[in-house]
Amino acid sequence: MTPAEQHTVPINAPRLDQYLAGLLAGQSRNQVQRLIAQGHVRLNDAPARASSRLHSGDRLSWELPATVPTELEPEAMELRVLYEDEDLIVIDKPAGLVVHPGPGHATGTLVHGLLGRGPGWSTIGGTERPGIVHRLDRDTSGLMVVARNDDAHRELARQLQRRIMTRKYRAIVVGEVPDPAARIEAPIGRDPKHRQRMAVVSGGREALTEFQRLGVAAGHSLLEVKLGSGRTHQIRVHLAYIHHPVLGDPVYGRRSPLIARPALHAEALTLRHPRTGKAMTHRTTSNWRGIRWRALKCGDQMTQPRIGLLIVISGPSGVGKDTVLRRLFELAPDLKYSVSYTTRPPRPGEVDGHSYTFVSEPEFLRLIEQKEFLEWAKVYDHYYGTSRRRVEAALNRGEDIILKIDVQGATFVRKRMPEGLFIFITPPSTDELLNRLTGRNTESPEALAIRQKEALIELGLAKDYEHVVCNRDVDETAREILAMIAAEHARRRAAR
Repeated sequence: MTPAEQHTVPINAPRLDQYLAGLLAGQSRNQVQRLIAQGHVRLNDAPARASSRLHSGDRLSWELPATVPTELEPEAMELRVLYEDEDLIVIDKPAGLVVHPGPGHATGTLVHGLLGRGPGWSTIGGTERPGIVHRLDRDTSGLMVVARNDDAHRELARQLQRRIMTRKYRAIVVGEVPDPAARIEAPIGRDPKHRQRMAVVSGGREALTEFQRLGVAAGHSLLEVKLGSGRTHQIRVHLAYIHHPVLGDPVYGRRSPLIARPALHAEALTLRHPRTGKAMTHRTTSNWRGIRWRALKCGDQMTQPRIGLLIVISGPSGVGKDTVLRRLFELAPDLKYSVSYTTRPPRPGEVDGHSYTFVSEPEFLRLIEQKEFLEWAKVYDHYYGTSRRRVEAALNRGEDIILKIDVQGATFVRKRMPEGLFIFITPPSTDELLNRLTGRNTESPEALAIRQKEALIELGLAKDYEHVVCNRDVDETAREILAMIAAEHARRRAAR
């Protein structure tokens, strides 16, 4: 702990946390609230509350807890760095990358990548957020500044709090915005009906968003957006509030065939260097995979970039899905494959990281807790799961990605991502299906009998699929699937 500091309040103030955040350079209101909640702040020699009113003559005292070294493991990660010195680093964060660890994201965050560049990051934000001065949502791309030391962090936080640091975003929104410029002032808080979302609510925290309309085309608008405050999901909430949600936002709007993630990009960052005071401005262009504003503006006259497609290959055990997949990748090497996780031991010829990612049961259960899986199931005493992060990353890059999963897993994925292409493979006959299962010689007679029975039940679910392929010949089956993929892309281009 630092030695306790004393202060006498000179004037009345409505809230302790707000007053103390202004008094302590480099401490945000959220950080002050944590100090108060942890008992590090006292008002008139008694425990304090964040909402306490202050009166002239009140006595405040506080102490700052000692820094605890982070226990996070560094990870090698390719980051796009625009500027770096001994005090700060400016990066262009890609969409899909979570900024710091949290529920469901214990590894693979930007913080892990920063630690992979070596030690020497500020500790003011806590052990889980070394260097982090401000955040971007997982699916928002663009510029962030990260502090290399505590002095730089305090100064950058001060600039952010006093709006000396400015951030500009570029967004494509649904609908033709009528006003050339506008200012949205509406309080933001937790959505009372959906606690995982934010909303404009009475009693929420004050929030200000300003925008300029840069263009209108094809039922969409291109905006330059400035933040006057820094609330969670602020731009997305405010634009949805005026009935122009960000294109492709599945939380505050809806998914779009034009883009696999929200069309929101932090394109400009202006600040003063924390050591020299020199003004710095960094810019980066939007990298919305699968869509460009110019393409929207020109409509069908311009060829638009190809949109990533999720392709789910399913069917009962024994129909030859693995053999079909091998032929698919020979014919179309640009296709990506999402390797599933499993706890079962490898079969002869299977390669870790290629056939499956083989993990222990404790590791699999840990991944479940971290919400790593798009779907998972326990089959014949072994776990299987599909990596959500791998799928989302491929789609954000505009790539076609194939999942090979069991019928039950495909049903679950279909509910979560109905825009995918779901293909069911059947055998030429039930007798051949049963013969294939018997010919594997990889299971006990009891397990084989159960698998054969369930395979026949799963075969009856083919009627629920729009795309069904009978695997009489591997080459013909693979080519038929490729034709389905091409037809789906053509349908989506026509729908634009």
